Amino acid sequence: MKRLVVLGCTGSVGKQTIEVVHRHKERYKVVGLAAGSSWEEVARQAELLEPERIAMSDSQAAARLREALAASPRTSAIEVLEGDDGVLDIACMQADMAMI
Repeated sequence: MKRLVVLGCTGSVGKQTIEVVHRHKERYKVVGLAAGSSWEEVARQAELLEPERIAMSDSQAAARLREALAASPRTSAIEVLEGDDGVLDIACMQADMAMI
């Protein structure tokens, strides 16, 4: 199984990548997601993919995402990072592939 990180997961390329990965769950595992401020879209993606970590460059969006993920047993263990350092952490995760 290929490990994948998706930077810009709420953009058009990111959304298309998520669709492909979801259709081929047996081949890919998304381990990290990164986005700017669209925390609601990222919460939906987290429910679908259950990554290890997510980074939001916007601190307020990160706080809202943490609350949303904590409310679901499927996503409560996902680590939420914030700011440029958080996005950098996602970019540097051990993965086989990165979509940017």
